[in-house]
Amino acid sequence: MTALSKSDLWQKMQEYYHNIGPEAWQNEVVPLQISSNKNLAFAYANVIIAQILDWQIANPGKDFKEPFYIIEVGTGHGKFSYYVLKCLHELLPNFDLPISCVKFIMTDIAQKNVESWQRHPAFQEFFKNGLLDVALFNAMADIEIKLLISEITIRQNALSKPVFMLCNYLFDSLSHDAFQVRDKKLYEVQIKINSDADWEEYFAKAKFDFTYNPVSTSYYSDTALNQVLANYEQTLPNSTFTIPVGGIECINTVKKFTGQHLVLLLADKGHANIDLFDDVSEPDISVHGSISLMVNFDALRHYFSLTSGTAHMMSNTAAEFQVACYITKGNYDMQHTKHAFYQSFVGACPQDLISLCYIDDEINCDFKNIDQLLGLLNLVLWDPNIVYDMHDTLIELIENGELTVEQDLIIIRGAQLAWEYYFKLEKNQDLPFALGSIYYAIDEFELALEFFELSVQEYGPNSENLYNIAITHQALDNLVAAKNFAKRTLEVDAKYMPAKELLAELA
Repeated sequence: MTALSKSDLWQKMQEYYHNIGPEAWQNEVVPLQISSNKNLAFAYANVIIAQILDWQIANPGKDFKEPFYIIEVGTGHGKFSYYVLKCLHELLPNFDLPISCVKFIMTDIAQKNVESWQRHPAFQEFFKNGLLDVALFNAMADIEIKLLISEITIRQNALSKPVFMLCNYLFDSLSHDAFQVRDKKLYEVQIKINSDADWEEYFAKAKFDFTYNPVSTSYYSDTALNQVLANYEQTLPNSTFTIPVGGIECINTVKKFTGQHLVLLLADKGHANIDLFDDVSEPDISVHGSISLMVNFDALRHYFSLTSGTAHMMSNTAAEFQVACYITKGNYDMQHTKHAFYQSFVGACPQDLISLCYIDDEINCDFKNIDQLLGLLNLVLWDPNIVYDMHDTLIELIENGELTVEQDLIIIRGAQLAWEYYFKLEKNQDLPFALGSIYYAIDEFELALEFFELSVQEYGPNSENLYNIAITHQALDNLVAAKNFAKRTLEVDAKYMPAKELLAELA
């Protein structure tokens, strides 16, 4: 038996991500939609810009010779990084801020992930203009960041401006301690793990045993953490809770890179309301390829407050997916930052948008009319993942009614927005084909042809994209081309009946 934070779980987690690399998300083993979407990226970009404006007001006349560093810890697949970069590129000019005033650093512990970003075509422009760099970095072990593109090393106290730290779906998979409060007494939850499987199935086959030992609230060498424990011991009913010690260690590591304060933007599954802490029960360890625990956002709020920092929390503290902005002690007023955060999260939260789009993890197809679906797609900013998931429903609604000019224009513009944020990741999400199908449904045949051809280019030829190129050529009266692509379709799949029927019709 050992403390949860000192168990083998966390070393096995690192081993899992080292081995699986981007495949964890390409094959959709690890969930990503709720934490990697356009709405959340725009919210982050607005908070980052608001903090830069607060700094400008407090430091009139100072230039941007040194950029504001945005360090994403545990980047993983890179899709969210791309979204934030795109949003910053769009929004910074609105405030007369140069694009060069920020420097985005993607970091991860897995070499495979870092190599995948360096190859990914979506990042090449940002590498060239100096906005983006990458690093292999373990925030729980390393004391410097070696940037691979610029070959610069960021050391402790090297930076003179506030640093942004982005963590999405990270803290839930870093080390935690677990405790119980019973009748105003504190107990440590210790764990024993039984699993003889290799890294791929280690967690799926693991069995956990727990014991509960009385401990004092002077458990940590960190005084602030001990104060959090003491507060919980006195105020909680009989409850089980966790302390995200791995996340706090990461915060303290990244904070040391600057002489100024740190702004942490954190999005993760977790609890922000102590009423939601479990009754006296075992810690909830979720298995989804890897493992994750609910992050204690309330403990982080206390921790930052006790260390003279600030915590901005979502108004909906009951949601299972939380977003927060935690700021270490600063030396100037940050009203723009506070306003930007609450403007984004005072009402609907990421979980609300996902609940509108999916029911029990299945795509929501229950729309009374096309205006309802277009309204939802506008609300989610035509996020590429959601557009892909909803495209069949959208096409069905288009075909079952007659579009107005306004609806037609909304769809054309929305499809453009989805494509502008296209980031190839999931192997089964052929967004070009989906957009081509939408354009075909609204009789925009030239655009449809362009995207069906992009489907072949991005995902390779198959019976569906080749056949759709054929019927689009037919719609454009390019009958020779239509016949040729129908034949190519049958070369790929000799039994594909729609292509046989098209050839017969063309003959």
